[in-house]
Amino acid sequence: MDELKGKIVSGGRERKSIYMQMKFTRFALPPVRDALVIGKKAHVGSNAIQKAFEVMLPGLYKVVKVNHPYIEAVMVRKSILRKIKESICIPKIISYAESLMDETDSLRIEINLEVTFEEKLEVE
Repeated sequence: MDELKGKIVSGGRERKSIYMQMKFTRFALPPVRDALVIGKKAHVGSNAIQKAFEVMLPGLYKVVKVNHPYIEAVMVRKSILRKIKESICIPKIISYAESLMDETDSLRIEINLEVTFEEKLEVE
């Protein structure tokens, strides 16, 4: 029986897709899993949250200040931003969060990512 060998088809296209699921809840303890959307008049502002997390979990999160009527910043786990560009991730989070909050809220977000790779192989 001949052994099957695979190779990338010349001119074939390699594809990558990402499935993204987000869960939004009120701010509670533990304070953040994957992301936190901070309102402009939230009880604890983004600077205080950033300082506290740098002490507790140094280098794990990135705070992104945003220009929005009632959202001050989004704090996201850096490992999420390694998988999804900040320029895609932050606007997507805001697009969902803005309909759920006002300027006094902070929303805790769980983000589940499923990354799939697909490649067409030619079998000889």
